[in-house]
Amino acid sequence: MKNRIHYAAMVLTALAIALLAACGHSVDTDEPQSSSNKKVKVPIIIGGVTEGRTALPDGAGFTKYTLTFTSQGGFGYTHSSEDILAGNGINVELEEDDWEIHVEAYVASDLSGTGEKVITVEPGMLSITITINEIEAAGTGTLHYDITYPTDDDTNHNYVKAEIAISGESPIDISGASSGNQTLDAGVYTVIVSLVDDIQHTKASLTEVVHIYRGLTTDFIRTIEANQFEAVIPVTGTATGTAPGGYTITKRTITVYSDSSLTTQMDSGFQNGAGDFAFTLFVPSKDSGAMYFQQEIEVTGGTSNGPFKGGTVLKANTTQADWNKPYDAGTIADNFHSITQDTTATPATQGTITPDKEIAVAGDTITLTVAPEPGSGYVLKTGTVPSVKPDGSGPFNASGVKPGPFTFTMPDDNVTVSAEFIILVEFTIDGPEDADVSINASDTSMSYGAAESIVFTIVDSGSVVTGYEWVVDGVALGSTSDSVTIDATDYVAKTYTLTAKVQVGGIWYSKSVDFTVTE
Repeated sequence: MKNRIHYAAMVLTALAIALLAACGHSVDTDEPQSSSNKKVKVPIIIGGVTEGRTALPDGAGFTKYTLTFTSQGGFGYTHSSEDILAGNGINVELEEDDWEIHVEAYVASDLSGTGEKVITVEPGMLSITITINEIEAAGTGTLHYDITYPTDDDTNHNYVKAEIAISGESPIDISGASSGNQTLDAGVYTVIVSLVDDIQHTKASLTEVVHIYRGLTTDFIRTIEANQFEAVIPVTGTATGTAPGGYTITKRTITVYSDSSLTTQMDSGFQNGAGDFAFTLFVPSKDSGAMYFQQEIEVTGGTSNGPFKGGTVLKANTTQADWNKPYDAGTIADNFHSITQDTTATPATQGTITPDKEIAVAGDTITLTVAPEPGSGYVLKTGTVPSVKPDGSGPFNASGVKPGPFTFTMPDDNVTVSAEFIILVEFTIDGPEDADVSINASDTSMSYGAAESIVFTIVDSGSVVTGYEWVVDGVALGSTSDSVTIDATDYVAKTYTLTAKVQVGGIWYSKSVDFTVTE
């Protein structure tokens, strides 16, 4: 059995060698191999000029197209060039392969543009469209323009000057509803349409791109609405304001924003020094609508080293809708007021109250930071918040809770802010040496009938206390925690003795401290 299999293999090998000898050459796997020579009918349409966001000729002026074909698959297929008249398609038979088709477009006998496309030929193909998208540089074409400009019916003034500026050419002066033709070398151009009106002298412009093909006309026909122009609106006005006494204005700035949140700044202008400030700003026409102005000043002097800034939204306009009308903001006026501080303590240097700005205008939110002197033992008086005292009226309290921060709304006046600091009372309870126990009081005095209180707290840094008791003038308060709150409404006006008791190691220790309820 094994011998028969071996013999069959030898016979097959001999046959293969004889067959190769008869062919006269060996197999070369690098030669391109064609599995078929089937041709497919391909409908081809020339699509004129590519459309896009530019001004282009429609391609109807081309009179003849020449198509050339190059196979891409390496089989060496060929197809002769084809000439077709403009407006007519053509059916060609091409072998199944990848083909590059190149098209030349002519006006009479002059080459005007070209296009090309790579296609894969396969059975059942639908029509193939090839566009003319490359300009032949030689020769000239025509730009036909027909432009209608807007008029301003509100004030009855028209545009007395308008022009088309074409890159590389002298501007064409036109006015009103205007049309004409301009001969240009074939190529791509930037066209700027601009105008100036007879009253406000506002210049605006609209920029587009045009393609000029040899022997063809490109139509640039536009009816332009006002809001299509990329214009800027001049905004004029005068900024005034008075710095508070003791301060000198060193710089004044006006900024215009496009929304009330003041996130989109359109323009700003400034002057150095005090005095009225006549400003002119420029805002984009497409941002027309509400405009908001903010005035800031930088000042030096007073008790400060400066500079400091103050400012707020001063004026809003919600009627600015006409793109081409300058806006008169009028007088942007505001008085800037000072914020000074005063602290009441014994001594008064045991704490500070600091505003986040020292110059502000009415309506600004001011934040106050209360800071006892570190290590002094002073705290903001229990039950109090900072007081704000305008020069021309009575005081009012800032908002917030201890320890702050606190805020208030700046009135239309200079203000003084103040806070009262008191010493944090601390007593050490007599006991064993390892019992580091003390009693802290947030105050030792409060007013009769007032909504005030004093908090007494036992500090057990050694963690040795196992029980607590509180007694006022011999009457137990019933609290068995490490703190107790004494409310002024529970007592008449006099001095009381509070006794704090702590249990350490089964032994009770005590300490007494006086507190006063005043009339």
